[in-house]
Amino acid sequence: MNENVANERLTAYFNAVLNAGRHLDESHATMPPNDLRGYQLLHECLSNILAVKMEAYPPF
Repeated sequence: MNENVANERLTAYFNAVLNAGRHLDESHATMPPNDLRGYQLLHECLSNILAVKMEAYPPF
């Protein structure tokens, strides 16, 4: 049973990272070049994805 829970958690993190990456890619594609706050937020989100800190960004 513990193995199933661990697998579900791993799958959830994997899907969260993929969904967040897709969302950030879409946002970046339409972001104006002079949107400093937007790029700061993009950097913060990408850093959190690398650290797998997805809890702060629902529904990811």
